[in-house]
Amino acid sequence: MYTKSLFDPTSIIALVLVLLPTTSPLSAKQTNTPSISGVSTGSNNATCINTPVNAANTIPIGPYCATITGANFGTDTAVAVGGRTAIVLSVDSLTQITIAGAGVVPWDGTAQPVVVTSGGVSSLPFFITVGTPNARVSWSAASRFLDQTTFGPTHDDIVRLQTLGFTTWLIGQFRTPQNSPYGTTDLGEYPYYPSRFFFNAASAPDQLRQRVAFALSQLFVVSADTLGTPENVAPYYNMLYSLSFSNYPTILSAVTISPAMGAYLNMAGNVKASGGPNGTIPSQNFAREVLQLFSIGPVLLDETGTPVTNNGVPVAAYSQTTIGNFARVFTGWNIVDSALISPMVPNNETHDTDITVNPKVLLSVPGGPVLPYQTTTSGDAATELGQALVNIEAHPNVAPFISKFLIQHLVTSNPSPAYVRRVATRFAQTNGDMKTVLMTILLDSEARAGDSNVDGNPSFGHLREPALWLTGLCRSLNSTVTDLSNALPNYSATLGEPMFYSPSVFNFYAPTYALPASFGLQPGLLAPEFQIQSPSEAYQRVWIAATSTLTGGLWSSTFSSPDGYVDLSPYVNLSSEPDLLVDALDAMLTHGQMPTSLKTLLLGAIQTTPPPIQQTTLAIYLLATSSYYQVIH
Repeated sequence: MYTKSLFDPTSIIALVLVLLPTTSPLSAKQTNTPSISGVSTGSNNATCINTPVNAANTIPIGPYCATITGANFGTDTAVAVGGRTAIVLSVDSLTQITIAGAGVVPWDGTAQPVVVTSGGVSSLPFFITVGTPNARVSWSAASRFLDQTTFGPTHDDIVRLQTLGFTTWLIGQFRTPQNSPYGTTDLGEYPYYPSRFFFNAASAPDQLRQRVAFALSQLFVVSADTLGTPENVAPYYNMLYSLSFSNYPTILSAVTISPAMGAYLNMAGNVKASGGPNGTIPSQNFAREVLQLFSIGPVLLDETGTPVTNNGVPVAAYSQTTIGNFARVFTGWNIVDSALISPMVPNNETHDTDITVNPKVLLSVPGGPVLPYQTTTSGDAATELGQALVNIEAHPNVAPFISKFLIQHLVTSNPSPAYVRRVATRFAQTNGDMKTVLMTILLDSEARAGDSNVDGNPSFGHLREPALWLTGLCRSLNSTVTDLSNALPNYSATLGEPMFYSPSVFNFYAPTYALPASFGLQPGLLAPEFQIQSPSEAYQRVWIAATSTLTGGLWSSTFSSPDGYVDLSPYVNLSSEPDLLVDALDAMLTHGQMPTSLKTLLLGAIQTTPPPIQQTTLAIYLLATSSYYQVIH
């Protein structure tokens, strides 16, 4: 297994921010005063990195630089955009100046005045549109939505989502062609498979599929700790990826006969009981976990996911006898290839074929619906497995159990019972159709309530687990990431999430983990990801942020290594105006919804730091390690 900690500032990929400029012809003329004949991007000035992505006559939200042409510009020229001071990077001639600024989120969709002052006189104001013209959703809403549906928002993705709207964007993601994450590239030695995970998470266009596949891998867990190497896990991840937008029965069936799952939970090679006083019984590992973790959970649930109780005691959903009968059903299956790619195949010679003397009694719901195949009707291994899965899938627990899990991983750790009910209803109506379920989760009023009022419910959201924290920083600051670097996997492992090496079938953390009562918070407040946020891991986040080139380890505005490339020039350009720097970071990292109290703290800290590099990296470091960024609200 790869090492868990490097702490080498030259080994981690660095964040790349590409400037997001505009081309905007404007005009304002006065005799003997500065006049503006146009504003354009594409300056040759080395401090301006320009990638035109916005429509003409606009400036983007976030950092930008632009060249203003006109007349009568002097060395004392100053520029204001929207009433706020922009930074004059250079006065290239009497007719051209280069500026840097930040389009702030409250300006999104508005027209803001531009004024040039030189020699004590000012040009007439002219107006330029800020943000995405004719946006269907706000910048804040789009950015927040992408935090729930991707491995982190990028500027381009926010603009695209604003243009399309939520539903059209989702449909586009459902239609994005698949590219098998681990099946089309010869990655060489097996340790690079975790690196490929982070490469996909940071750069793949099918972000929703990538994110959902990651969630499914944390529900239907297998681990290289048991299977030997990530190379043996990769085909299983490919399978979950390809089925992410199918339906629950299809996924459960594929997981059940997967050779990786067969090897991990001992269904592969599982044989019927042998007689005699020293006889054996079938392995119950998969039978137990398919019920406890992959489908219905250990206790009966109502449609909101709330446990059903009897005299205050939760009612068990099944018994040990039930597990034993499912274990008998799951005998007679074998792996056919050592690469763990092809599904397992049945063998009736080692399968428990008895359906009369000792019938295999499966799930039932006392007082509830009559489930199909409460007892298997055939001794054939393949037929019985199919009947057992149909029996499980028909259980009323499945819809709320799986719905709540997906809500927790995508939106919030503590969904209301009504939210779970709404999603579970659509799950049950569509036989677990993933596209319908995902749209219901993501477009629900509870999921979208924070788009305009993020502080309305302080218990809403969830901690960014290590993989989301690392990739979120990379994507929000527009980094490049290579696919053969161990840097991000090593940092993730240091933070308690070694990719492909889940410590148990319960994943890196349990969906039922609640914050300790000693914290003085709401009793029973679920916070799954906090299970691996020990004091040690919390300190490691701070250490990584302070010493790596992710946030604070840069001594110049750019950094390049085999792991990736960072260019913080757009932020460094703003360092002489700390309020612009903080607003630019707010736009990209906190949806443009940074609380005033946090903004004040950041400004107070960075104003005492020498610009430009140290001030910029300090601001990023402080925001990246703040509770406000670490928790997706």
